[in-house]
Amino acid sequence: MAASISTLQAAIALNAAESRAYQLLGFSYLYGQKNFAEAEKYMKLAIDRGGSAVFRVFHDHGALMTDTCTGSLFIAKDTVRYESDDNIHTFETSDGDIKEAKMANKFASMFNVRQGSFKITLKSGENASKNYNFAPATNDSQESKMIIRMIGK
Repeated sequence: MAASISTLQAAIALNAAESRAYQLLGFSYLYGQKNFAEAEKYMKLAIDRGGSAVFRVFHDHGALMTDTCTGSLFIAKDTVRYESDDNIHTFETSDGDIKEAKMANKFASMFNVRQGSFKITLKSGENASKNYNFAPATNDSQESKMIIRMIGK
């Protein structure tokens, strides 16, 4: 892991404007070292340079995280996109269509088999909304809170 981080830091030194190296460095800090502070720092830098932050998540098909698929959640400056690994469950939305992003309530969290669950609620009409429930691959609420901060809702 140290070698990949060193290589990505060298790539940034060669071209500080390229967002992908920041994205990969943030990803490496998050999933390779569980260093949430460094991961968030580099993911924000990726977004600032026109790229995205990418998170590995479980997407809930029910209500208690017992029927899930895995995939990637991409957060860019003005969009959020989810792509399941099997490409069956996907969505993309603009920031303006996100009603809220927040941690699951404590009652729901008690029954979830995955820790740190959160939801993204999209506006789907005048008074209607659509919920997408996720849990972080790290099984750590720090990752979920980072995702919510990056979405900014």
